[in-house]
Amino acid sequence: MSVLETALARRAQLQAELRIVDKFIADYKKFKSGTGIPVNRVTVAGRPAEAFEHMLKVLSSADEPLSRQQIIDACLADGYQMPGLKPGDYVGVLAHRNKDKIEAIGGRYQLRPTASAE
Repeated sequence: MSVLETALARRAQLQAELRIVDKFIADYKKFKSGTGIPVNRVTVAGRPAEAFEHMLKVLSSADEPLSRQQIIDACLADGYQMPGLKPGDYVGVLAHRNKDKIEAIGGRYQLRPTASAE
């Protein structure tokens, strides 16, 4: 390989490295400028104990088993928004984790006969 060919190969290698560095700088500036989280993906942070208290309150005042959406709507009417990206799933998880107090009947939830709102 001649000196000229070696120099041209080295220049091509340096240009490739420079493109990588330029991309890193652009990505870093983009990262530093904001969170990068779409606004519609920001969720309400919550505490499971607080959400469960509201869920118990809603279920204790219900005359019949409620669907997840009915529980969410009743909580909203009381001024509490269920946390999470998918509040319906959050309600389901709360019910599942508290099987001793809540029973599921055909996709609807109610208090177990021995449980009461705390």
